[in-house]
Amino acid sequence: MRKWMFPSLVLSLVASLALTGAAGAQEDQPPKGLFARGEITAVGLAGSTFSLHTLRGEDLTFQVNDETHFASPDGAVDGLEDLHAGLSAGVAAEKQTDGTLLARRVGVASKEDRLRVAGEITGVVPGQETFTLESREGATYTFHTNDRTRFASRDGSVQDIHDLKKGMHAVVGAVKLDGEWLAQHVAVGKPEDRPDARLMGRIVGLGDSSLTVEKRNGETVTVAVTEATKFKSRGGKIDSFDDLKLGMTVVIAAQESNGRLTAMWIAVGQPPSDRPADRTGDRPGVSPRPAPAPEARR
Repeated sequence: MRKWMFPSLVLSLVASLALTGAAGAQEDQPPKGLFARGEITAVGLAGSTFSLHTLRGEDLTFQVNDETHFASPDGAVDGLEDLHAGLSAGVAAEKQTDGTLLARRVGVASKEDRLRVAGEITGVVPGQETFTLESREGATYTFHTNDRTRFASRDGSVQDIHDLKKGMHAVVGAVKLDGEWLAQHVAVGKPEDRPDARLMGRIVGLGDSSLTVEKRNGETVTVAVTEATKFKSRGGKIDSFDDLKLGMTVVIAAQESNGRLTAMWIAVGQPPSDRPADRTGDRPGVSPRPAPAPEARR
């Protein structure tokens, strides 16, 4: 079991499904600290630092010391010298009295170590904690699970691998370990529950029953919100449209009808600023580095 438990720390840090990954990493966040995920952009061996361009569009620099813990799915990352630009990383850090950020835990993974796939479940073996899935493209995957694999469904009926059934449709976020896929997140639903589009960004506008999201490439998208829209957040702090604020980071799954997007669910993070953001105040000032953004999936 230890073989599967150790990389679960890494999975929490480099979650491929944005909000639930952040929630899973909450336990790894030090007191009075911060947690950030993104892409490593530079490594400074001489100064014992590395830089991270976060999913919120910020550029942060972290110090490391002898107590910084490094982890990766294949165990190849033991220290700062093993980092390089382009790796995905999750960092649990603590702000020092001089304002610098000291990394306590650093989990990294390459793009080849991560997988996000949607398809139909073709078999379940609860005794071995595995299930198989056929992707929409026809590829077959076998996924292992453990006690930190997170399961989700719209009606809450899927809590663990024993609730999975052949024929269910699922979206799986996984990481590769020793050549095998370990599922971190398994979201299950009916075919008609599948979103037409997914987008990630920060809230830059709030209407009476809609929100406008700015993606990392600067494009803005307006999404309608209805009574059927579900909200997800760390600790359940956001449970309705009224709790949304400008500057919050969101991941949205939406359905499209007549050119209009309607949110099925909204996963919410915190504003990328230390000061509170409100509905009428100025937008938090974050100047994202130009970078390609994930386009809405059709």
